[in-house]
Amino acid sequence: MIIVAIVKGLFAILKFLMTPINLPLLAAIDDVHQLMSYISSMAYNLVYFILPKGTVSTLFTILLAVIAARYLYSFIMWVIRKIPGGMN
Repeated sequence: MIIVAIVKGLFAILKFLMTPINLPLLAAIDDVHQLMSYISSMAYNLVYFILPKGTVSTLFTILLAVIAARYLYSFIMWVIRKIPGGMN
C-alpha cells in the first residue's frame, strides 16, 4: 500500500514537471505491443541509416553464432566437470 502511494506520488510529480513540455501524441499506438514495435522499427531505421541492411543482418547473425558458441562451450565444460574421473 505504501509502495503504491509512493509510485503514484512520483508519477504525479513527473506529470506536473512534464506538463509544460509539448510532446506529440501517439494516437495510433493503443497497447504496449504496438509501442514496442514502433520503437524497434525506429531503432532499426536509425541503424539502417548508418549501415546497410545486409551488413546489419550479417553482423547480427555472426553475433548470435558467437553468443551461442559461448553458451555451448560453457555447457560442454559443465557436463565434463560432472563426469567422475573426467578432465581435472
